[in-house]
Amino acid sequence: MGWLLSFASAVIAAIVGCGLAFFLAGKCVAWYRLGNFEGGSGYFVIFMAFFGLVGGFTIGFVVAKNFGTGFMQGAALGLGVLAVVLGLIGLWARMGGDVPPRIDGDTLEMMVEMRMAPHWQPSNLALAGENSCTLTSIGGSERRRPEFGLLNIQQATRRDGRWVVPCEVSVHSGREPLLVGMQLGKKTQFEFVSPLPGRPEPKHEQWSDWNTAGFAVISGQPPHDGYSYRVRVKRNAIAYAEKLAAQTAEEEQRKNGIAALNGSSPLKNWLPYATDYRRDAIAGTAERYLQTRIGEMAGPLQDDDITVVLQTIKFLEAQNQIPAALHAPLMTAGRRVLPLIAKAKLATDPDDPDQVTAKLADEFGRAWLGAAAKTGLPMDEIRAEIQEAASYAQAGEIYSLAHIMRTFRP
Repeated sequence: MGWLLSFASAVIAAIVGCGLAFFLAGKCVAWYRLGNFEGGSGYFVIFMAFFGLVGGFTIGFVVAKNFGTGFMQGAALGLGVLAVVLGLIGLWARMGGDVPPRIDGDTLEMMVEMRMAPHWQPSNLALAGENSCTLTSIGGSERRRPEFGLLNIQQATRRDGRWVVPCEVSVHSGREPLLVGMQLGKKTQFEFVSPLPGRPEPKHEQWSDWNTAGFAVISGQPPHDGYSYRVRVKRNAIAYAEKLAAQTAEEEQRKNGIAALNGSSPLKNWLPYATDYRRDAIAGTAERYLQTRIGEMAGPLQDDDITVVLQTIKFLEAQNQIPAALHAPLMTAGRRVLPLIAKAKLATDPDDPDQVTAKLADEFGRAWLGAAAKTGLPMDEIRAEIQEAASYAQAGEIYSLAHIMRTFRP
C-alpha cells in the first residue's frame, strides 16, 4: 500500500492504541495498587498512553505498508494486530495483578477475630485507637502494597475471660497467599497467612475454626502462644446494608432520646445532643433549648463528671455571649484540666503514653480557652498553671496544650 494511505492507517491505529493503552494503564493502577505519591500513578498512565500512541502508529504503519492491499484492509489489519498485542499485554498484566475475588458478583470483606492470650490487656495506645488491620498479597517474593481495613478497639469483647478483637478489611486480591496483619498500639503485632482460598466460595461466609497455625515470626515480638484467630468473608452488599441499618438505628435512638427530654429534664441530659459533632437538626433543637436556660449553666460547670463539664464549656464556647453570672464558675472550671494532665503524665513509657487522657485534656484545655476568652476576664494565672502542669509530658497532645497556653492571645 502507498505511503500516504499507510500513514493514514497508522494515525487511526495510533489514536486507538492511545485510548486502549490509557484504559489498560488505569486497570494496572488498580491491579498493582500503584500509589499517587507525587503523581506517580498519573505519570504511569500518561506514559502508557504515549507508549500506546507510538506503538499503535508503528504497528499500523508497518502492517498497512507491507500487508495492506487497500486502505480499509490495511487499517483493519493494523487494528487487529494492535488489539492482539494489547490484549496479550493486558492478559499478562491481569494474571500478575491483584484482582478482587467475588461471590455472585459481589466483592468481599474479610472478617477477622483475634482471640488474645489470657494475660493480654490493651495498652494505652490501643485504647486510644492507634491500631491497624491490613491484608497484603505477595507478588513473586515481594510484598505488595497492603490494603488497610478497620480495627475498632471499642468493638472488642471479653469472652470466657479473654479479649477478642475484631477487624475487617477488603479482599483486594485473589492471589495466594494473603497475609493478615493486626497491630494494637506499639506493643502487640500479629501477622498470619489467611486460611481462606484465593477465590472464596459461599461456604467461606461462615466462620472458620479457631486456628493457632500460620503466625509469622516478627522481630521484637514475643511468641504468639495462647493466641488464636478465625476468619470468614462477607459480601460487600451485605456489609453495606448492615452498616446502613446500624446508622439508621443510631439515628432513631438519638431522635427518641431527645424526644424523651422535657423542661424538667436535667440540663446535662441535653448537652450531648447540643454539642454533637453532626450539627444536625437534633443538635440545633437541643442548642436552642439550652440557650433559653443558659443562665443556669453554673450547675453543669461544677458537675462531678468531667465529660459534662467539657460539654458545657463547648456549648458556651459556641455562644456569642456568655452571661456574667457564668464568668466565675467558667474560670474555675479551667482548673479541672489539671487532674487530667497529672493522670496522663503518670504513663511514663515513651512507647505507650496515655493518649486517651491526653486527648481529653487537650480538648478540654482548648475549649476552655475559647470560652474563657469571651468573658473578658484575665486568664494569665490559670493559663500559667496549666502550662506548667503540661510541660515535659510524654504525650504529644499534652505538650501541644502547654504550647497553646503559652502562645494564646485572646
